[in-house]
Amino acid sequence: MAPMKLIIDEIRIRATNEGFTQFHLGGGLGGSSEDSLFRFKSAFSNTYNDFYLWKYIVNKDTYDNIIQKSGITGYNEYFPLYRYKLQ
Repeated sequence: MAPMKLIIDEIRIRATNEGFTQFHLGGGLGGSSEDSLFRFKSAFSNTYNDFYLWKYIVNKDTYDNIIQKSGITGYNEYFPLYRYKLQ
């Protein structure tokens, strides 16, 4: 009764038939112990890989403008900052 599991399984079957050996579902929402997205994805396999992020701002003026419009103030390490949820 979980349609997303059916969709992911169908993708896995098709990819296997085409010779693929890995299917990367990505991570979660930031490593929290309450990360339901990561728990869902990790239920498909016990294989985990390291990953790295490249935090590069292409257009600093536009980035700063978006942050200003979002109402976020002060320093925060969240990236991209405009996606930070205000409490």
